[in-house]
Amino acid sequence: MSAKRLATVMVLVVATGFIGGYAQYRWRESRDLTCLSNLCILGAASQMYLADFNDTLPPAENWVDDLLVYTRSGSGDVTKCPFERSAARSSYGLNALVAGKPYAQIEDPGRTVLFYETAHPGDNPSGGSDDVVTPVRHVPGNAYTYCNGVGGRWSMTVPRFDPGKPPRMGGATGAVGETQPARIARRRAARGGRSSVTVSQIRSRSTSK
Repeated sequence: MSAKRLATVMVLVVATGFIGGYAQYRWRESRDLTCLSNLCILGAASQMYLADFNDTLPPAENWVDDLLVYTRSGSGDVTKCPFERSAARSSYGLNALVAGKPYAQIEDPGRTVLFYETAHPGDNPSGGSDDVVTPVRHVPGNAYTYCNGVGGRWSMTVPRFDPGKPPRMGGATGAVGETQPARIARRRAARGGRSSVTVSQIRSRSTSK
């Protein structure tokens, strides 16, 4: 084989490899976008459900049917990730901790998961953070929808599932009726700080002003 023909063959091999790699990239990218689109649709459907059911999220037992009526097609295609090949109806799960819960009871809807990519597809999958599929299905991570309806967000780590509010210790100034100087003294005392003034003394001074 002449040097010129060999060079031509090498160019063709490199070009074929590049085209094949690009086609594979575009194939994966289109499926990634389909998955994000599905979760955006489910997020919008959940907001319409909230409006019809007194600001309460759908129950875990039948959430797929409850939300499909709010999608444009009404088909189950929007509940399937293209990379998930099982015969199950849905490859997305509903966060069981928020299922059937009033929206007002969710502390941070924009950071609390509503739908996620489940490791156990089924007719109406639901679960918690330990049910998220691993390894991730997509190069950017797994896709999630949040309780405020925002869908199609990638994350390599598992976001927040717990909707509960943390316990609050009194009002904005600390304990009920506690002034700022008293709070500072209390914190110093708790840390073993050297303060010659007691909390009761500071309170009495604040009251006399």
